[in-house]
Amino acid sequence: MKNSSDRNITEEILNHIFEITSGKCSITEEGILKEKNKDLQLILSGLLHLHEDFQFQVQKLKKNEQLEKLNNQLTAKNREMEQFAYIASHDLQEPVRTISNFAQLLNTNYAGKFDETADKSLNFIIDASDRMSSLIKGLLDYSRIGREIRLATVNCNQLLVDIKYDLSTIIEETRTRLEVGDLPNVLGNPTDLRLVFQNLINNAIKFRRKETQPIIKISCRKQKKYWEFACRDNGIGIDRKHHKKVFHIFQRLHSRKDYAGTGIGLSHCRKVVELHGGKIWIESNPNDGSTFYFTIPN
Repeated sequence: MKNSSDRNITEEILNHIFEITSGKCSITEEGILKEKNKDLQLILSGLLHLHEDFQFQVQKLKKNEQLEKLNNQLTAKNREMEQFAYIASHDLQEPVRTISNFAQLLNTNYAGKFDETADKSLNFIIDASDRMSSLIKGLLDYSRIGREIRLATVNCNQLLVDIKYDLSTIIEETRTRLEVGDLPNVLGNPTDLRLVFQNLINNAIKFRRKETQPIIKISCRKQKKYWEFACRDNGIGIDRKHHKKVFHIFQRLHSRKDYAGTGIGLSHCRKVVELHGGKIWIESNPNDGSTFYFTIPN
């Protein structure tokens, strides 16, 4: 709605009405019908404009009410889905754990006592149950993200020191060089933000190039309304057509024989970042490393 324009039109209409009704309008007898017709046309046009604007505001109000109602419904549905995922994954753990335990017991006590086909089948059961257990755990962790949002000032430099210490074994085994720039303090959930950095570092180490020392560089720069973090590596890279797919839950680009995992780590990162009011994306090409960017409001 153009407030200044509407006020001008309204004032002009009122002035014309006042001039006509008060006799202050300088109209000659010859041109009185013509002038009055012009005034009436102007008044009618202005009233029509105000009517249209009124209808527009009414429709806008109705749309806002509808959007608010739909937003509330969507929030409730999301809450139901998170609750369902939590309950389902939690309740599924016990039967899968039972299957895995009995399969391992059979393998320990009777391995070699069956024929070759039976031994292979038993190994398949063990592998499948372990894989299912990992998927359920991943789903459970995913559903827990954001259930209790407790914001605090997070020292990102200290956070990376703690993560580097926790990952010291794999860092030493792979001869990974982790370079961390000067990072800011941000307002967020310490546990969830730790998960983001840890997943990005783990992925960079996992998808390293053969015969190449992994180099991971973590930096941050300040934008107008947010901090933009970057995690750059020199790994195998990702084709452009998969840049959005990697953030979807349980999406894998490689076979389990080549790279272990459930395909849920980056979806964790996306959910955490979006809950903090930011966004996450990737810039990468095959055999040219990857850079993951994410933002946190400042």
